[in-house]
Amino acid sequence: MNRKEKTDSKKLILCDNVKYLMEKHQLSRTKMIRIMGVCMKTLRSIENDFVPPQMSCRVLYNLYQYFHICSYELLTVKLRERDNGKE
Repeated sequence: MNRKEKTDSKKLILCDNVKYLMEKHQLSRTKMIRIMGVCMKTLRSIENDFVPPQMSCRVLYNLYQYFHICSYELLTVKLRERDNGKE
């Protein structure tokens, strides 16, 4: 797997994790944009599996602050699968 494929894979994992965290914690879009510090357009892009190129690493920090999940996990671990394995 080349570097671009790894980056694309991490972006997809992040998108899936954001959607999963919203479902798991029953968060509205409005609440999630406040947590992440992004606009509605950015969240909708993420929900459609696209990470805007201008998105700041601050978003990962904000997610960490709220959910206590490190940025490495947000980018590399499929949280839904991990949590389903606990059941």
